Amino acid sequence: MKFAVFTLIVLSVGFLKNCNSDKRQEFAGDYKELLKKIFNITKTDMDRSCDKSTEENTRTANIGRALMDISNVNQSKNPPKPDDYTYERKVIQAALPCAKGDEVDKKNDVVEDYGYPFKIYNVETEDGYILQIHNIPFGRNVLKGSPKNNKPVVLVMHGNLGSSADWVVTGPSNGLAFLLADSGYDVWLGNNRGNTYSKNHTMFLETSYGFWDFSWHEMGIYDLPAMIDFILQITGQKQLFYIGYSQGGTQFFVMNSMKPEYNDKIRLGVTFAPAVFLGNTKGAINLLSKLSYPIGKFFESVGHVEVLPASPLLRVFTKKFCEDISFTKPLCFMVISSVSGQDGAGQNTTILAGLLPYFPAGCSTKQLLHFGFGFENPNTFRQYDYGVAKNLLKYKSVTPPEYPLEKVTVPVAIYHGTNDFLVDPKDIALLENKLKNIVRVSICNASLNHFDFNYGSNIRMEAYNDALKLMEGY
Repeated sequence: MKFAVFTLIVLSVGFLKNCNSDKRQEFAGDYKELLKKIFNITKTDMDRSCDKSTEENTRTANIGRALMDISNVNQSKNPPKPDDYTYERKVIQAALPCAKGDEVDKKNDVVEDYGYPFKIYNVETEDGYILQIHNIPFGRNVLKGSPKNNKPVVLVMHGNLGSSADWVVTGPSNGLAFLLADSGYDVWLGNNRGNTYSKNHTMFLETSYGFWDFSWHEMGIYDLPAMIDFILQITGQKQLFYIGYSQGGTQFFVMNSMKPEYNDKIRLGVTFAPAVFLGNTKGAINLLSKLSYPIGKFFESVGHVEVLPASPLLRVFTKKFCEDISFTKPLCFMVISSVSGQDGAGQNTTILAGLLPYFPAGCSTKQLLHFGFGFENPNTFRQYDYGVAKNLLKYKSVTPPEYPLEKVTVPVAIYHGTNDFLVDPKDIALLENKLKNIVRVSICNASLNHFDFNYGSNIRMEAYNDALKLMEGY
């Protein structure tokens, strides 16, 4: 039966693509009824699509693709009314594979179990990606009906391979999202394109060619502006605070250098270990970066793909590999330390156990390669390197252009550690010299590594408390 329905849809789409404009226009008047029928079919089986079976994912993907092809019929002389577009979008979203609903429910439970409110919003970027952002509007000691007029707003962004869950897994005593909410902020946790919570698009499926053709450049010029504009519109505020960890700092400086009008929308930018200049990177990543250019050439020819998605198989492996009772636990921490820096500031297995259900959350090969190009080109912070030929076409230059950091005028605070393998103090010093409005550069505990800024058990005392105090002055 399912195969018959799918065959009918595909044949219909083929007919639509080949029929003349009069027939298309004639069909456009009745497409909504067909969409309703398809919606009823998919709605019946939506629960099963969350099981991630190949059959169900294929079915929902094919229906989603067919629906989007049918929507192209509306590019006629008589386009549908706005309410038709709204209905159609809802149908398309329903037909897509389950959008990690289990992960959303888990995180919702984590936040609400601690006594905090939790809201979910979807934001569409200029280039069509659907980003999910999470909101903790007030702390657990505030009555639900209490007014929140003029409440300061803060947007918090995760690092590469991370998600909004990173800010809550360490609990109310150490999780930055909870600390901000209890300090009186309206907290918004962003999710970049391609991670667990942001894998939808208005035109593409995550399995479509081209979906993963993005780097942190696009996160800076599309994702952040979309989230900021949405949050300011919802809250009625003119400015917000921004906090970014690692890649969250990278995209912050991309946005404010490429779209300087957003400097005026930020009250203060707080960055933890911002990955901007990367020429002094150490550890395993530095060794792997040597392959960035040949690997980049390969993916430019075949198309970029997802890396380390939030798959059940990976979750099972990492749990067994890193759990307390496992004989491989020392090896697990050795692998982590080879990337982030030697542990000395309080990473522990309790935090790691809470983190693993959410991390890694997936990214694009292009993101990693863009960082890799930075490792291989010390003292540079520039756009993606496509190779000489494509650079000439895209940038009118053999090498990619530098991001104009002189256009970043927003007040900026930087927190970093000397034990960080990824963001070396020498590279932080270079960033400091490039920025006009540095209000704080704090070298935290010398033993802090890169991951400690998100997951270290002592990070509240080492960095978060100082950042919260600094924010009070703005």
